[in-house]
Amino acid sequence: MKNLLLFILFLPATILAQDIQILSQKDKKAVPFANIVYLANDSIIGGTYSNEEGKARLQLAERVNFIAVSSIGYQTLKIAKKDINSQIYLVENIAELAEITLNPQKLTTKYLGNPIKNTHHFWHFNSGSEKILFIENTFKEEKIIKSFSFFLKKFDNVLPVFKVVFYTCVNGYPAKIYNENTTNNVFVLDKNEKNKVKLDIEKMNIILPKEGVFVGLEYVGIVDKDTKNIMADNHFYTAAMEKKPSGISIAVATKKSETKPLFYTKLKFLERMKGWIDCNQPPYKNPNLAPNEYYVPTFGIEVYE
Repeated sequence: MKNLLLFILFLPATILAQDIQILSQKDKKAVPFANIVYLANDSIIGGTYSNEEGKARLQLAERVNFIAVSSIGYQTLKIAKKDINSQIYLVENIAELAEITLNPQKLTTKYLGNPIKNTHHFWHFNSGSEKILFIENTFKEEKIIKSFSFFLKKFDNVLPVFKVVFYTCVNGYPAKIYNENTTNNVFVLDKNEKNKVKLDIEKMNIILPKEGVFVGLEYVGIVDKDTKNIMADNHFYTAAMEKKPSGISIAVATKKSETKPLFYTKLKFLERMKGWIDCNQPPYKNPNLAPNEYYVPTFGIEVYE
């Protein structure tokens, strides 16, 4: 028994912990809430996020040979495990943003998408995942997007972090990130009234295209109030050291359609970044719904008319 214990104690470590900071190469400022994925021969086997100071602690398994660091507005950087330094610099995308101008005489807005309302239907939302919804452009002409809204299930003493994401639509599926040069898509949520969240995203400089766009949320995790680090393991500890799930739930509405619906809801996990999942197909579709019924998240955008 003694020999067995000695053997266990001296087993080689299989996890390498390393502290890093993600910085902008241009101005050396921190890049907050950057995505960091762990790669084993180009297969994603995990990941984490930097905190608001651009700092993160890597937990690298022995089979990890690369990490990939990305953030909207920057070029994705792939680094070999042996070349990871304490400071990592990202290069900004150099494409220029189109300048948005508003007519001060015409500032009325219209809401597009699903209504934000109380509902008993909720989807659990794990950190490192995205849920997006296709928003049709009923104007059939480009419009400036003012805000993004959704309904969040009640949370206590938790600071959840979300990224607002946009994707172009090709044949009903999300294609590439839309307006990937923005760097203003991260939001840390504090207390909100009746859990109805309305985010001012005008600073993201997003124009709703004629053909519509996928819009939604990437749930990053929660902010540890002591360390300021992102907790992305879907659990947090209360003051009494009781472990509770930190996953957030978002409201969904029931929609009916006799034909292929115009509302496409997709899901993507950090561990499965290469493909999107249709939320309204088995095994993800709720078995209690009729064949022509679908759950869609209560996402919506406000645009200037």
